[in-house]
Amino acid sequence: MAKSFIAYNFPSQSKHIPIWCIYWFWMLFIGVDSAFSQKYTSLSEREKHQLRTTSHILIDLKETSLDSLMFQTLSDNVPWAVVPSGNREKNSVFFNQYSNYRNQLVIIGQVGAFTQVPKDLSLIWVADLDMDKVELDSIGNIDQEKKSSDKELLSIYAGHGNNLTFSKLLDIWQSLGKMPNFIKAETSFEYLENLVHELNTNPKIFGVVQTEKGLLDGVIFKDFGDTQVGGHFSYPVQDTLALPILVPYKPGFHFSPDIIYTSPENLNNQKEFVGFPLDAEYGLSHHFEFKDGVTDKMAENSKGLISNDVGARKDSLFGKVSYFEDGAYVDVGISSKSALKGNFTISAWVKPTQLGQNNSILGKGDNFVFKIHDGFLTFTMAGIKDYVSTSSPIALNEWSHVALVHSKMENKLFFYINGERTDSVELISEYETSDYNILIASNLWEEFFEGYIQEIKIWERELNDSEIKTHYNQTKTSNKDTSFLKYVVIFLVLFGGGYGVSKYWRRKSETNEVKTTQSTVLPKIPKENDGHSAQILCFGPLQIIDVQGLDIAKKLSPLQKKLFMIIFLHSQGDKKGIDTKRLTELLWPGKSVANAKNTRGTTIQNLRQLLGTCPNLEVNFKDKHWFLHIGENCYSDYSMALQYLEFLASEDCAVTELRKLIPIVKKGRLFANTSAPWLDPFIEKFSNRIVEQFIQISKNPMIKTHTDVMLDLAEVIYLYDDLNEHALKMKLNVLIEQGKLSLAHQACHNFKKQYEKLYGEAYEVSFEEIIASQ
Repeated sequence: MAKSFIAYNFPSQSKHIPIWCIYWFWMLFIGVDSAFSQKYTSLSEREKHQLRTTSHILIDLKETSLDSLMFQTLSDNVPWAVVPSGNREKNSVFFNQYSNYRNQLVIIGQVGAFTQVPKDLSLIWVADLDMDKVELDSIGNIDQEKKSSDKELLSIYAGHGNNLTFSKLLDIWQSLGKMPNFIKAETSFEYLENLVHELNTNPKIFGVVQTEKGLLDGVIFKDFGDTQVGGHFSYPVQDTLALPILVPYKPGFHFSPDIIYTSPENLNNQKEFVGFPLDAEYGLSHHFEFKDGVTDKMAENSKGLISNDVGARKDSLFGKVSYFEDGAYVDVGISSKSALKGNFTISAWVKPTQLGQNNSILGKGDNFVFKIHDGFLTFTMAGIKDYVSTSSPIALNEWSHVALVHSKMENKLFFYINGERTDSVELISEYETSDYNILIASNLWEEFFEGYIQEIKIWERELNDSEIKTHYNQTKTSNKDTSFLKYVVIFLVLFGGGYGVSKYWRRKSETNEVKTTQSTVLPKIPKENDGHSAQILCFGPLQIIDVQGLDIAKKLSPLQKKLFMIIFLHSQGDKKGIDTKRLTELLWPGKSVANAKNTRGTTIQNLRQLLGTCPNLEVNFKDKHWFLHIGENCYSDYSMALQYLEFLASEDCAVTELRKLIPIVKKGRLFANTSAPWLDPFIEKFSNRIVEQFIQISKNPMIKTHTDVMLDLAEVIYLYDDLNEHALKMKLNVLIEQGKLSLAHQACHNFKKQYEKLYGEAYEVSFEEIIASQ
């Protein structure tokens, strides 16, 4: 009878070692007559790869009757692996029958002594330490700890009551980043054969992530969940029409390549990524030193810092440091408005002299407060939750190195004290930054810090545990060796990575929304992060994101950018484009027909070439008009905003859609930083529309019950009309309702100051009159 061979074949003997040595070694080591045997850890990398990417039926000879085994069904796509029995005779019978069909066998367990093993049967020993064991409960749940294991192989056991299906196995494979290699289930042998056969014939992607020193563990692939792969990885391909994109991510590292698109041509190739440690200062946006005064070493000068009654004192450890008391704080200024947007790390050396209920270390608007609450490190998102780390206590009258890390990828916070991670918490709502200044030793509730601060660093990226530990140790050593110096350097980092994604948080359940009969059906509008072939982002500076995530707008010349914007705006809604004559008048006035034609042709050709990396985004000439074709798989935030506005105009109250529109238009004014006479009518029309419509929406009694929405409406109105009195009334009314009277007075003061600056005269309406008129 012919035997079947699987991919991982091993030689029966070495070419360089005498045959008597091999015979003596195996007789001494495992007691096998002449069979070849090898541990998994001693296999070649090619042989390990074959085993990692193959599924087996796992047979426990201690529990299985030999009569129930279907040896005749053995095939390349349905290999077996066994757990030996304590009965040597039963093992020998199994080996003899198995060797009639196959010449290799995987054995699970520690290397042991077997007798009467057929001469031509090669054994591969897989120890428990080589694999993860996943025992599925009745609903198929997976232990979260398995998602960060660095073991290369995976064993699955589905007990009674667990309906193991091919779909469930694919989910396990996808969620763990490794193929189920050994499968044992309380089901029929024939059914299990079909499952293994399907797994082995299913398309897959696989590869390795490593550094110059070896395998790199703890790597996450974007859009593949929170699984951390341990160097080797494998994922099933469940849709051959939408092959996956691999983007590796690990705090503290960058990768080469940093992205691989899977294609039919490279599907079966091993994907290889090399990780390189980031420089310690990479992503550092702010580095505050506190001596005689407060300075930001990352800024050209510190004129933007506003210091309020911050004192200076001499400290035995750091020399001169800043002392905060009686409401002293520092306003970092407008340069900090764009900080703390996604991934971030904050570190600080603090020495509190008083611990009240709340003592703020750093605050930024209502969605970010890093403070000490009742003696414990705490992160607060107003209206959502106080994340109090009871495992992170801060000592009174002692220096502590504290750090806070936000991981956008994992949606988690990590707390550190003196270089050690003390806690990790999962956010119940995604973090979203606010457009406010950073305050040091205070926050919007005026929860002041009392004590000493020596240094604060902010990174726009996520630091890993090792980096924070290294920074703390370096600072600690530096302080010890330079005890007479004036200060000690502290390293702390903020992690940033960025996939520009659309996210927002909600404070109240939308079950309270008023449901009205829709006179207009809202079209299906894609989300910004749905994996589009191209994105056109018009709120804020123009961005054109291609399929690789690169901003093409940065490559456009000023003329090419204007050309794109003109054609884009004239292609919206029911517009059919712009004719050549009008286009020439706008961009090449005064040029001769011949010169304008040559310049226009060259400019359009170059623009088309640059847009070549944006599938389904094309500049076309049709019916004597230049038109921008935007395919269904392309995203335009301007088009989306117009559709939402049209829908909201026909609805009495639609909080759900309003919450989706606000994050789009809050990013900035339409085509910010661009000014041109031909653009002004578009800007003016859109500005008037959104201001008038948002004011009308704000008057709806049901909308007024959503205070967070009311504040957002006011902020958007301010973007387009920074002296809008109705927006001021809205904001003051909400702040007063929330009990934030001091913030309401400050908002009113800022409005009056801006009014006087613009019109050269005082705003005569008092705070009380504004509130009364609301």
